[in-house]
Amino acid sequence: VREVLDEASSQLADPVAGTGYEPEVRASLLATLGKTYTGLGFYQRARSHLEESLNLRKQLHGERHLDVATAMVQLSDVLHAMDMDEQGESLARQALQIRLELLPTDHHAIAIAQAAVGTHLWGLRRYAEAEPPLRDALRILQLNAQRDPGEIADLLSVLGMVVHELGRYPEAESIPLESLRL
Repeated sequence: VREVLDEASSQLADPVAGTGYEPEVRASLLATLGKTYTGLGFYQRARSHLEESLNLRKQLHGERHLDVATAMVQLSDVLHAMDMDEQGESLARQALQIRLELLPTDHHAIAIAQAAVGTHLWGLRRYAEAEPPLRDALRILQLNAQRDPGEIADLLSVLGMVVHELGRYPEAESIPLESLRL
């Protein structure tokens, strides 16, 4: 798998072949490579692809666009994996602001950005600040008709750790049980 990814990455980086793609297609391919590298644990490679995808999307759409917000969240995810939560929090907050301006307040994409903000705050050990966006994200995800149990379980896991760090142990113990009901 890594060899295929590296080959695709090389083709996109090639000054002749890589520029043959429409900019939107190139940005999507870079994002796909970045997310795949993230899933495989190759964070530095993921970061470079996701940064390039974000820059392309900003060139195409300007600073305040849903595709830009999505690219910001994707990059913030890899920054969390790299223990770079200050940078990741900033990107996640920017993405959240864009989504709040452009989408209904109960939209799934807003929940994802809120979860990213809360996760970065957890990574920064700012537990009291992490809880509200995590709870807001959970509320939206639970209301969503096409809710993803895996997404909710992941969020409950982080929320449980935050509540534990806040010293609310009985509540922290009950949170993982919610994921068993999914």
